[in-house]
Amino acid sequence: NYTVGGIDNPIRLLIGIYMWPWRTHEMLNMIEWMKTFNASEPRITFTGVDMQVYTAPLRLLQRTFTKDESEKCLVSEIARNLRHIYTEDYQFYTELAKKADADLTVLELRLKQKKLTPMQHAWAQRNIELLHQFLSQGEDLDWRDKGMANNLLWIMQQNPDARIAVWAHNTHISRSQSKTSSSRPMGAFLKDSLADDFRSFGFVCFEGEFTAKKGPQYFPAILKPEPGTLEYLLEQQFILNLKKMREEKAHALQWIDKQVFRAIGANPDVVYDTRVSDMFDYLIFIRNTSASHMIQ
Repeated sequence: NYTVGGIDNPIRLLIGIYMWPWRTHEMLNMIEWMKTFNASEPRITFTGVDMQVYTAPLRLLQRTFTKDESEKCLVSEIARNLRHIYTEDYQFYTELAKKADADLTVLELRLKQKKLTPMQHAWAQRNIELLHQFLSQGEDLDWRDKGMANNLLWIMQQNPDARIAVWAHNTHISRSQSKTSSSRPMGAFLKDSLADDFRSFGFVCFEGEFTAKKGPQYFPAILKPEPGTLEYLLEQQFILNLKKMREEKAHALQWIDKQVFRAIGANPDVVYDTRVSDMFDYLIFIRNTSASHMIQ
């Protein structure tokens, strides 16, 4: 149950819109496996990088600023503005975002004066940054993917000796912007910062089912291999080393890049006309898939 300021309906709506792909039995099985694995060393840490939903960082700030009455009022004002940040037609309310962003800057100054452990201070500061990122969407087309990249880089700074695997949609992992996209993907920002330390793995599928959503309905969508798509031409299971092919200037890249690319995700109908060889370092092809099972 996610509530902010005593009003939970808008919050539940946001959770339903953005979090449903993870509300599956397959995800639950993975988390249970991680729990068992973490009974001994080394341990896996699971950390999110997205900031589409503001409720989690807001809750942390509500727990952090509890004693000073003026700070509590400031957090409550930020919460009120966030609840009304979208108009009825889901357009972003830019002027309200500017007001909330200014209040967050004041809260940052207050945070410096609070007696917290270094870890508590770092996470409180980061959650304020998450809200800054969320509020920038009215003026920055790259707000989400740029923010996810920055959050991942921050996580890496906190864990300098760790190996990190990022799990996201192909269009976020991509190293380059597609012809039909209006914003740069997370992978492009990570490539700028990490150079050859960043490797992207894209996934393509031939046939089977996947869980899709239209309106309030979840349903198993059918994967149909269409002529003219990359999946139609591959029709086998293997890993395509696009990085090596780029280095060798392989002639096959011209053939691959002439194919359209199906961006399988929540929406079953998205197809990109793009240079696939620029998007990923490795392309993993899976012939047959099965749909995930929603937790009701």
